[in-house]
Parts: sequence; C-alpha cells; structure tokens
Amino acid sequence: MKKVLALVLAVVLCMGLGVVAFADATYDGKKFTAKGTDDIVVYVETAKDYDEEDLKATFDWEDGKEYFDDVDIEKTSANWYKVTVSFKGYYGTDDLDVDFDLGLKDGGRKADIKNANDGVPNVLNVADKMVHVVATFGWDKAHVSGDPDDSEVEIAGDAVIFDPDAKVTYTYFEFDAAEELTVEGKMSKQDAVNMYLDTAVTDEIKALMKKNEDVDFDVINFKGAPEFDFTQTVTYAIADEDVEYFVYEIVDGKPVAVKAKLNDDKDALVWKTRTLGTYIVTDDEIKAAADETETDDKENPETGSADFVNVAVALGAVSLVAAGAVALKK
Repeated sequence: MKKVLALVLAVVLCMGLGVVAFADATYDGKKFTAKGTDDIVVYVETAKDYDEEDLKATFDWEDGKEYFDDVDIEKTSANWYKVTVSFKGYYGTDDLDVDFDLGLKDGGRKADIKNANDGVPNVLNVADKMVHVVATFGWDKAHVSGDPDDSEVEIAGDAVIFDPDAKVTYTYFEFDAAEELTVEGKMSKQDAVNMYLDTAVTDEIKALMKKNEDVDFDVINFKGAPEFDFTQTVTYAIADEDVEYFVYEIVDGKPVAVKAKLNDDKDALVWKTRTLGTYIVTDDEIKAAADETETDDKENPETGSADFVNVAVALGAVSLVAAGAVALKK
C-alpha cells in the first residue's frame, strides 16, 4: 500500500550513503571522519621488524572507548603493519568524538613506532612511540523544505537524522529499506531523531526463526530507537489480505505482541507508539525461542514460582523411581 497525503507540499530526498559500516573513514590531515560508524585503518612503520603474531595493540583513550569493538594487526611488508580499529554501531544524533593514542607491544616491551599514515598516505601524528588518532562519527540530517505544517521525508540509504531546525509540525516518513512501511505524526518542536532502518536478521530473531520454521518473518529494526514527543502512527502494508498477520516487538531479546490492527481498507497493519524499536511481522503466531541462559532459580513465567518448578522436578524423580521398580518387578 502506498498512502499519499493530499496536504504534503514538500518531498525531501536524502543522500544515500550505502551501508552502515563504510569502507574507509576519510582523513583530512587532522582527523578521521565517517558517517555512522567505521573501521579506522592506520598503517604504522616500526624501527624493528616483528612477526605480526607477536604484536598487540595498546590504547590510551581520551574519548569513545565505550564504542571500541576490536583491533586487527596485519603485516604488509618489512617493518610496516596495517592496524584496523573497529567500532560498534553508533546511532545517536550528535557527532561522536573519538580520541586515542595507539601503540604496539612485543610481549611486555613497547614497539618503536616511527612513522604512520592512513594509506593514501596522509601523515599521522607520532609521539613517544604512539600514534595519535582523532575521529568523528556522525550522520547526515534530512533537509526539510516547503510548508512547515506538512512535510514528507523519504529516508534513502543512511541519511537518517530528522533535522529539528526544519521546524515542521507534522511529518510522513517513507523508507527505501522497507517500502511497505510508513511512519507519520506530529513533530512540533521535536528533537532530532535517528530514523535509520535495518531489515537484517538479528541473533534473537534468528533464534525465533529456528523455533518457528514454518512462519515467514519480516524484520523492521530502528537501530537508533528514536523517541518522539508525540505519538506516531506506524503503517505496514500486508502482502495478502487473506492471511492473518501478527506484529511483535523484540524487547530484551524476547518477542512481545504489539496491538496492531487492520486499517479500514484491510490492506495494512497499523499501530501507535512514541518509541520505534525492533519489530517482526509474521504470517502466523510464533513460539518464543528457548532461553538457554536461564537457570533453575529463575521464576517459572506461567506460575510465577521457582518452588513450583522444584516440586515438579521432585515429582518427576519419584515417578522415575516408581517406573524403575515396576520394570524390575516384571
């Protein structure tokens, strides 16, 4: 279904930027810059030649440590090493500053780094055998023009932040990643929100799919979990009007049923919310995936009592003993 607002006077096309993790952060001679998150690649030259297996990266963090994910060291030639620093996804609305000193160690001894660049090469600052790295992760904002009372915003690619400076009072969002989905509602004096949408299957959803192999899943994942001052209406066009569909929100890794209703035309599911999260749309009710991390002292979700579980286990043991006695008697 393609709903069209008669009062929409402006259509905004946002610049597409590809995927969330970009190929390389750009370096302008002062700092690395990327949209969202990215790997920062630094090439370093050491005074002595090392085996890459003997080297470990060290960090002295000023900003951004909480977004650090992993580091990889690859030898490219004698005395030269490619160091790839990976970060977790960042889906905020303000720019994220990253600032750290990168070093290398051979066992307990600091390697002597004498040169570093970004591969182009732009020279990086090296001092005291450490490389100083400064970066900024951010997102482009959607530029809204036209009548501030009603604006349509098409979320294309990864240009996903709604710009509060647009001063629109009502918006209608469409998404390249999920053409069947729209979000609309009042936006008067709304703070910036990251409307990035991903349709990839998460680990939690994959576990549900394994538990429900005969059920079709569609994924809607607002990774920035945008929060709104006013209630938004989410509309999801269904593929077959003869099929009953269900909507679940993934909360703490578990599916929670969403009160979605068919619209008057019976061709779309509609629900309301002030916070967009991770959803699945299914063509049948689903069974929750077993939580392998649960322990015996957790409450039974149906009885609300851990003691009830213990009694059931005890009774089961008694039954097994009785069954064994009958078998021996025979």
